[in-house]
Amino acid sequence: MGPSLTFALLLGCGVPVPPTADAGADAELPLGAALLLYGDGWGDTPIAEWRWSVIRAPSGSAVGLSPPDEADTSVTPDKPGYYTFGLSVSDAWGTPSPVDAVNVLVLGEDSRPVAELEGIESGDPPALYLDGRGSYDPEGEPLDYRWTVLVAPAGSLAGVAPASLTGTAVLQPDLPGIYAVGLTVSDGLSTSGQASITWQLDEGG
Repeated sequence: MGPSLTFALLLGCGVPVPPTADAGADAELPLGAALLLYGDGWGDTPIAEWRWSVIRAPSGSAVGLSPPDEADTSVTPDKPGYYTFGLSVSDAWGTPSPVDAVNVLVLGEDSRPVAELEGIESGDPPALYLDGRGSYDPEGEPLDYRWTVLVAPAGSLAGVAPASLTGTAVLQPDLPGIYAVGLTVSDGLSTSGQASITWQLDEGG
């Protein structure tokens, strides 16, 4: 084979194009239910290898995929919370695809977040500094905070600032008397029970 023919054959080969993997649609299911994941893949040659993996799982989970090396697989989540499973495929040349991910939310009784609330009086005139940063979600998801004035003296227009989103806030009273503030937190899917704190501002306080 002459040099010119070898060069022509190399040009014809080109650079292999990685195949594409599709892990399927995101899903939501109750704790204890099995989930079937239907993978797909395509490329310049038939798909020769399938690889499923666990990308994310709640703390303490020992979840696994069975089988992990076929197009379709099944999984039974063992903890409530968020899971992410990945699929990568390889073509007949052994070229791997990028990982495609599917997100799964598993709902359970203990997946509800918990609100924790503390308050410290400070300043002159005094104000109640509120701290809800001890609140938590069992699956470790980020929280949104919502503050509410539950009790205030008659005629009071006092509020909590800011009223939502952040883990700390301030109640600036405008009249002496008894105040109560409530806090709920949400992980975007479920909301906690309400934590509350009561504070009394004395006359001339």
